[in-house]
Amino acid sequence: MTADSQPFGSFRPSPAVSRVLSASRNSFLQRGSPRKILARWLRSTVDGPLDVELFGVNARLNIHDNNSELKSALMGKSVVRAEAAFMDRFLRRNDAQFVDIGANAGIISLYAASIIPKGRLVAVEPNPVMFARLSGNLKTVNPDFSRKLDLNLFNCAVGAEDCMMELHLGDDLGQSSLVGNANSKAIEVPVRPLLSILAEAGMTRIDFLKIDIEGFEDRALFPFFEAAPAALHPAAIMMEDCHAGRWERDCMALLDQHGYVVDHKSNTNIYMIKQAAP
Repeated sequence: MTADSQPFGSFRPSPAVSRVLSASRNSFLQRGSPRKILARWLRSTVDGPLDVELFGVNARLNIHDNNSELKSALMGKSVVRAEAAFMDRFLRRNDAQFVDIGANAGIISLYAASIIPKGRLVAVEPNPVMFARLSGNLKTVNPDFSRKLDLNLFNCAVGAEDCMMELHLGDDLGQSSLVGNANSKAIEVPVRPLLSILAEAGMTRIDFLKIDIEGFEDRALFPFFEAAPAALHPAAIMMEDCHAGRWERDCMALLDQHGYVVDHKSNTNIYMIKQAAP
């Protein structure tokens, strides 16, 4: 039995680790230099994953090879402080429809699942290791999610057409990218158009789209907006733009052309809302 398939509680933190996580989550220790010191201690102390509470639900976090999971362990709900209020505006409703492209281990999808009363969630992640963690977090350690959500998880990347591409891996598995260094380690992964994925999931509208695919956002979004009916255009988009230098085409111009306006920005993400047609 793999770690991702074991029931929640199989990897409970020791009393000492629990005290450190609690202190970090509830004080200044979750930021800056203090967090780096605690991160080093945690990685030297813990051998495997950690089963912890996150956003009021269960989470299994692998802290050794993914900074997103490490930060979530040390920061708790604060890890989505920049995203939560914006997501709440669109997802705290019955029949909410959420799409997560580049879902990683499922941190943002976990938050979405925790606030949606009833609805549909689509999460896409190409790295097989990270996909197993995503599936574990949304299904294995949170079996109640399947009772309120139509969960659709896809182990693939999103691009212009059905094909195979190289996914470049780094020391931080959460930052794997289809745009990579030719000298980096890579694995082949399937690629599918977003429209095809949504059709398979039975999705006819999107209340909230999160996309974070390390500079490949343009090659996912342009084909989608060129083919998708207006009814399928997301009401709100949260897009990582810190790798915009890797884009071949300007995603901001694309979204402006389709009626999106910037609500606000953070250090790494841009938050946009679809304006109603005049």
